[in-house]
Amino acid sequence: TEITTGPPIMNTQIHILDKNKKRVPIGVVGEIYISGIQVGEGYLGKPELTKEKFLPNQFGEGRMYKSGDIGRWTFDGKIQCLGRIDNQIKLRGLRIELGEIENKMEQYPGVSAAIVNKITIEDKEYPESLKQIKNPPKQLYLKGNVKLLKTPGIAIVGARNCTQYGEKMAKKFAKELAEFGITIISGMALGIDSYAHISTLEANGNTIAVIPSGHSNIYPKENQKLYNQILENNGLIITEYQENEKATSNKFLERNRIVSGLALGTLVVEGGKRSGTSVTARLTREQEKLVFCIPSSLENPKGITPNNLIKEGAILVT
Repeated sequence: TEITTGPPIMNTQIHILDKNKKRVPIGVVGEIYISGIQVGEGYLGKPELTKEKFLPNQFGEGRMYKSGDIGRWTFDGKIQCLGRIDNQIKLRGLRIELGEIENKMEQYPGVSAAIVNKITIEDKEYPESLKQIKNPPKQLYLKGNVKLLKTPGIAIVGARNCTQYGEKMAKKFAKELAEFGITIISGMALGIDSYAHISTLEANGNTIAVIPSGHSNIYPKENQKLYNQILENNGLIITEYQENEKATSNKFLERNRIVSGLALGTLVVEGGKRSGTSVTARLTREQEKLVFCIPSSLENPKGITPNNLIKEGAILVT
C-alpha cells in the first residue's frame, strides 16, 4: 500500500522507542517507529487513522509512523522483532530488513524492560581495554547501551560511608566530566559510587555500572532504583557473573579490576587505609593508567587513601 502523498523525505530512519518516546539502548525492548514520512490528512480516506498512526516527528521533518510492532536492536545493527510483525516493511520503495522473528514469545515484558546480552572475550564487542588487563573476564553480561563500551571513560571510586565533602566532590567531578562527554564508570556501591552515577544521570551524561553479582541479585538492594534509572537513561550495567549469582566479598575485588580496566584513569574521592578504593587505585597503576585524587583534610579518616596516593605520585585535582 502506498502510504505517502507528496514528495518523499529522504532522511527516513527507524527508531525503537520506550513509552515516553525516548530511544532505547541496544537490547532493550521498545516499539518500532519510522520517522521522516510525508503523509496527507486523508490517508486511505481515514483521517482518524492518520492521526493515530502518523505522529509528529520529534526527530526532523515529516511525520513518525507508529508501527505497533515491538522489537529491539541487536549488536550487528539489525532489528529483532518480537511480535506482530512481517519480516519487512515497505515505504515508498524503501525496503527495510527487520531480521529474524520470535513467534513464541509468551508475553510482552514492557517497553522499558531490558534483556541480558552475553559477550565473550572472543567477540568483537568485547572492550579492547579489558583484554589488556591481568585476568580479564572471559565473559560479560550486559544490560543497556553497549555502545558506551566504545566511549572514553573515567572511573570515580570512593568510600561507602563517605563524608558530605566526599559526596559534594563526587557529584561535582562526575557532573563536569559528564558534561565534557566523558563516560563515568563506577561500581554502583553506596556512597561515592552512587553519587557519581546519580550526578552523571542528572547531567544527562553516560554512565557504566559494574556490579559484583548477577543481574537478578542486585547488590546492594538499596540501589535497585539506581539500577533501573541507569537503564532508563541509556546507561550500561555490566557483570561477569551469571544471572542468579549473589555478591560475595571476593567478587567486590574482582569487580574492581573491571572498573579500572574499562577506564582511561581512576579518580579517587575518599577511602580508608585498607579499602576497596585503595585496591582499585593499585589496579589502575598496575594497568599503567593514571590515578587522580581529590585531597582531603588530614583529620578525615576517609581521606587517608587519596592523601597517601598523592604523596606516592598520584595526580592531585581540585
